[in-house]
Amino acid sequence: MKSRTTAILLCFFLGFLGIHRFYMGYTLIGIIQFLSGGGFFIWALVDFVKLITGSLRPVDWEDFDEKFFGSEWMGTQLKQQLLDNKEYQDAVEAGDKSGAKASKLSLKGQIEWWNAPWNKQRLRSDKEYQDAVKAGDKDAAKVRKIHLGGEIIVEKLREEGRECRDLGKPFCAWCMYPDHRMEFVEGEAGEYIWEYRNKDGSKDMRVNDNSQSAVYTSEWLCKECGANTTMKHYMRESPSKDAPVYKVTLKNNGSGNRIAEDWESDEGTVVHGSEAHRKGDN
Repeated sequence: MKSRTTAILLCFFLGFLGIHRFYMGYTLIGIIQFLSGGGFFIWALVDFVKLITGSLRPVDWEDFDEKFFGSEWMGTQLKQQLLDNKEYQDAVEAGDKSGAKASKLSLKGQIEWWNAPWNKQRLRSDKEYQDAVKAGDKDAAKVRKIHLGGEIIVEKLREEGRECRDLGKPFCAWCMYPDHRMEFVEGEAGEYIWEYRNKDGSKDMRVNDNSQSAVYTSEWLCKECGANTTMKHYMRESPSKDAPVYKVTLKNNGSGNRIAEDWESDEGTVVHGSEAHRKGDN
């Protein structure tokens, strides 16, 4: 994390060489200032004022280390965003303390989310966002940041969907979203089969400790894309939607393009009730 104190000191003592701009990641602007004497000192002076007020930040707008001899600078990232946030300002003007508090917590959460290393790296590597920042187009940078945030969330959800598939949990067979973004619609148990049975499927009476199990078929609705997915769950004595899934099949299409596909586990064995299975059989 870059230090605002360091940036201000560099600008004050070496602003005519653009060193503070190099420090914050603005390489091109740093070169221009280096060649022009900090824009004949005027540009360096403007940068110094903007650093003091908090309106000039590192190239990807990451948070500064705001500590200065144990206290915080006035223009922290959160304070700056609160000043620019209409919802917060409207709540303050209306005397709505709870609304203002909710807006402040929301903004704080967004800042913390974007300051996470993996999200910050996406900002740094996104050409469209960086081009907007370097051009000083804050509106375009903000729009791209919002769009990029949506992409990151979708990718994270689909990664969770793949984890659900690997763990035998429900997932959407259309958009690959995980189980917590799906809603259970209905389900029913299949035919009960004796663990030890005769060829006709009847109970093997020679076995005292014998039990019946059945597979469970469930249907789920994806709350994101609207697709319906059918799940086949492993046999259990008490079959339910909570049993591990071994087969996933798309029933109805969802919105947008299909990302996922039908899936069936290659683990486990198929059990047929019409086949004899006596104790000791392999």
